[in-house]
Amino acid sequence: MHLPLLSDHASPSFNVRLHYVIQEEKISPGQEQWWRFKAQNFDSVIMFKVGKFYELFEMDAYVGADVLGLIFMKGDQPHSGFPEVRYHDMAEGLARAGYRVVVVEQTETPDQLAERNAELKKRGQKLDKVVTREKVAVLTKGTMIDAEMVQSRPDASYIMAVFEYEGPKGEALEKEPNAVIGLALCIVDVASAQVIIGQFNDDEVRSCLRTHLTAMQPVEVLLPKKELSSTTMRVLRGGLRDPRMNYMRGKSGEWGQDKVLNMLKKGDYFKGDAAAEGDTTHWPALLNQLMQEPGANTGALSAFYGMASFLKESMLDSAVLSLGRVEALPDLQKQATSTLSGSDEPTSLLLNGAALENLEVLENAEGGSAGTLLGVLDHCSTPFGRRRLRQWLCRPLFRVGDITRRQDVVAELMGEASEAAGKARKDMAELNRALGQLEFRVGDITRRQDVVAELMREASEAAGKAHKDMEGISDLERAIARLHASTTGASGRDAAHVILYEDATKRKVKAVKAAIYDLQQVRNSLSSPLLLELTDPSEGGPWFEMLQVINELASATDWKEAESTGRITVGVIFAADWKEAEITGRIVPTSKGVDARFDAAMESIKEAEGHLKTYLNDVRARIGGSGKDINYVSVNKETHCIEVPSKFDMVSARKGFKRYMSDDLRELVDGLEAAKEEKETATVPIERFAEGQQLWTSAVDAESELDALLPGCLADN
Repeated sequence: MHLPLLSDHASPSFNVRLHYVIQEEKISPGQEQWWRFKAQNFDSVIMFKVGKFYELFEMDAYVGADVLGLIFMKGDQPHSGFPEVRYHDMAEGLARAGYRVVVVEQTETPDQLAERNAELKKRGQKLDKVVTREKVAVLTKGTMIDAEMVQSRPDASYIMAVFEYEGPKGEALEKEPNAVIGLALCIVDVASAQVIIGQFNDDEVRSCLRTHLTAMQPVEVLLPKKELSSTTMRVLRGGLRDPRMNYMRGKSGEWGQDKVLNMLKKGDYFKGDAAAEGDTTHWPALLNQLMQEPGANTGALSAFYGMASFLKESMLDSAVLSLGRVEALPDLQKQATSTLSGSDEPTSLLLNGAALENLEVLENAEGGSAGTLLGVLDHCSTPFGRRRLRQWLCRPLFRVGDITRRQDVVAELMGEASEAAGKARKDMAELNRALGQLEFRVGDITRRQDVVAELMREASEAAGKAHKDMEGISDLERAIARLHASTTGASGRDAAHVILYEDATKRKVKAVKAAIYDLQQVRNSLSSPLLLELTDPSEGGPWFEMLQVINELASATDWKEAESTGRITVGVIFAADWKEAEITGRIVPTSKGVDARFDAAMESIKEAEGHLKTYLNDVRARIGGSGKDINYVSVNKETHCIEVPSKFDMVSARKGFKRYMSDDLRELVDGLEAAKEEKETATVPIERFAEGQQLWTSAVDAESELDALLPGCLADN
């Protein structure tokens, strides 16, 4: 019935995703719509929304039965499905199993279809028999961002784009005699919107590439249309555990540094404040640095273009790139401008893949963490702290000054407990000398042991308290990225035009509330002056600005009362009744003057309700009935029908009453509905929270360093 267009799979132009489908028999409009999506995504599982259910048809139904344990439904066509409430775990299950999942949602209700058909009929055009649907999300191992899908996986799920270019020549080759090829990588963690770019010269066995594969362990690899060398492909396949290999085809597979500038301008990802035409100063610093010498950075820019193309195909380019978290690979750190000491020395020592594996820094021989350095030191309370600790273990500090400063931070964090631990160690040494000289009494030994035990207990409790302060903080790094993504205008499952039966707004409200609480907890944890200096050494830098904002948030409300009442009033931005917000899914300001748009909407509602009341009084006066007999009632979707006693002519009725609607009344009702709709859009100030994303990101970076430093305190004890 449905045949793909035969093509040569070995050809670089062959795209396994696109198929030409031949229709040999009549099918329903809904099935025809499904096949249109399937033809454009033939290598994917289509989750096709029908009412409150996601349906899997044809070959996808067999995947659902095999991977998810779904049961086939009755009928000749293979068909399985599940309700909307199971979306997150079912979609995650397919993606984790290695499938590319395309989510197709309804963007039109049956009533909206009827209205659209009425307009088509007026214009004499063909009517549609099925509601409009759109592709709203693409899910793979590395492209899941929903909290419900990533909360059980604290480690980053990296996607790595690999690009080869010509190796060094002349003087450059003399400096690196073992270099035979140039390699460029662009690595992205979608959930936290982290982008890492770099290029380097590698040897015959791809030692540098092996190092990055061991440290990053990407779950997906992107490959350009131009084939990579057999050695590089062998290393990619042998150095990772079951990665998803994405062979980019068509224009998206033609990577080149000459396409980056046009792509970035067209996407307008980095929106500056009234930036002039051609002004790129508001772009991430590393991107600007690479763009200044495109010829020297052709590999890095080409890999970045390939990654951006993949993110666009996955409908995530705006969500990820607009956050501006673009960092350099360790190999480019020497060229970076943001170094702690200003020295030309590299900031970190890069352990190669062999060292990471043989020293069991991250994984043991069985692939687990038991007995590894990460397993011993990982006492982190937060997921982003664990990710930072993992980065530090892969990139130990190189400069003596940086190492000393980090040791000072650990000592400062322990405070008096550090001194207590030092005194305890000194007393223990004296006790050992006394034992060696056999000049002791049992009572003295016992007393000394008690003192030492008490001092060590105090040191342990101090470190433990700092560790406990961070317990309960959610994955703020990913939460901030998601909240920012929801304000970029990017399409997605939570877009306003998507028809969902769950309340997506309520989930966003809970996310904002949780972020505010967690930022307050972050503020409580960040008490070390040396830590502040380490994370932002420039006086009056963004960290200090962020601290001022958090202090303002903390002092603008009674947090103890907020915990008992559910009401938070933070300045004039976050004044809302959060208990009501969690129930209704709407953030409503608690007083006038908090949000001008909300206040205007409330005035419009008040005015519209006044007009409706005046109209009802006019009707009562003309008909001659009492206020008790003539009233507004809601009938189905008509919210303001006039109900009068049954002595009048009947149009619609209940026992003893008849109901009426007029053109004037409908116009008044439409005005009220429009005002209410404006109020709905004005009661979700997520954009206001997202405006401070740079400050919140600074807070999370500082907190991750604190969380990663505490294992040093605990190990010291």
